[in-house]
Amino acid sequence: MPHRALLVLIGAVLFPMVVLAQEPALRGLDPVALCKGKELAGLPEFKAQSGAYHYQFASEENRAAFQGDTARYEIQLGGACARMGPLSGTGDAQRWHVHKERIYIFASDQCREGFKKRHDEYLAIDEPEPKAEPGAAAASQALLARAVAAHGGEARLRAWRSYRHERTETKGDITEVHRLQIALPDGARVDADYMQGAKAWRYGRAMTPTANFFVDNGPAREMSRAAQQEMARDLQHEPLLALRLLLEGKGSAVVGEQRLVHGVTVQELAFWHQGHTVHFGVDADGRVRTARCRGRGPGLHFGAVELLFDDYQTVGGLVVPGSVRGTFDGKDAPALRERREKVEVDSDLPATLFQAPK
Repeated sequence: MPHRALLVLIGAVLFPMVVLAQEPALRGLDPVALCKGKELAGLPEFKAQSGAYHYQFASEENRAAFQGDTARYEIQLGGACARMGPLSGTGDAQRWHVHKERIYIFASDQCREGFKKRHDEYLAIDEPEPKAEPGAAAASQALLARAVAAHGGEARLRAWRSYRHERTETKGDITEVHRLQIALPDGARVDADYMQGAKAWRYGRAMTPTANFFVDNGPAREMSRAAQQEMARDLQHEPLLALRLLLEGKGSAVVGEQRLVHGVTVQELAFWHQGHTVHFGVDADGRVRTARCRGRGPGLHFGAVELLFDDYQTVGGLVVPGSVRGTFDGKDAPALRERREKVEVDSDLPATLFQAPK
């Protein structure tokens, strides 16, 4: 999903994490029992802490089970509202629902009821690595090589060290500025600034090897593993980054079918990396013109996202898209449109962008 769409769908619904009280989560019920479909009151003498949450258990046996497999029994998604996704704000630890023996929490009763109606459509899944047909390895490599050549060549794609673009939009008296900034090898940041007269709000998130955090006009908030995974998967849809990863031997690429998308004939190349597949469409000139995947739509549930990249331009020796539009579940999705401005390659990005503010 393009950077701008990600922020419209998720960044705009971010809200500050509340400071969690040390009262027991889940109204004091035993989380191990809850995962097994039972509501048992926990006891103060059997307690454990995980992340921001304090849990109580009905027995020492259940506490030991929790400590032995915390990822299974603790509140999922790092405590984010399960309907809005791990890149949103926190849910209420006293408002939960158990799905497939996992505990999810929600920001409101409306969020919980929406999730219960479409459980699996709100949750990310790990997709299996696509398997190539016998004898297709050469065709896959040839298609990748054609795309690499069309976007600046292997040497240039292996050498770029930073990329950024932004988009500005005015809606009534509110001006929005959305930015994507990537600093290789491991730094990425996504921001949305909302300005109304003298007032300004910033919602952002960053990933680095040493710090993964949210920022929203205050101290940084730690990003959960689920949020890191979702952010990484959204970035995977960027053609420039995908080609770089493939050249570095990260993930796999399998040639797919020929398709007609928005009047453009493309040969697809399925790029799989860390459990997520993006089907990139390569046109006759070798440019990556389309991308389709399982992604979040306007209602924040997952569905079929299909993007069309256009208005290609050469910046710093690389060929990059200047605009994006797309569909969700086969219908035009205005939230997936963006015109990229201030596109820069190898500019000096301040190190402070990737350091959590105090």
